[in-house]
Amino acid sequence: MIVGRGKGCDIHLDDAAASRRHCVITTSEGTIRIADLGSKNGTYVNNRRIGKEVVRLQRGDVVTIGKSVLLLPREGS
Repeated sequence: MIVGRGKGCDIHLDDAAASRRHCVITTSEGTIRIADLGSKNGTYVNNRRIGKEVVRLQRGDVVTIGKSVLLLPREGS
């Protein structure tokens, strides 16, 4: 799934600080991964800028894109 402020994104953010195509989230066999797509303001996981590296997300992780914050719920939440 492509995340950004562009109209064609799978997850659309109404956030001027997000790039049109900001990052990509993939899932495979119950694992969720995220990678930045060269955005100007960066993608952060738990306050750490990830760059273009692919990062495996864990429950409870906080993803920051521009001024938007996404939270992966903890188990049972």
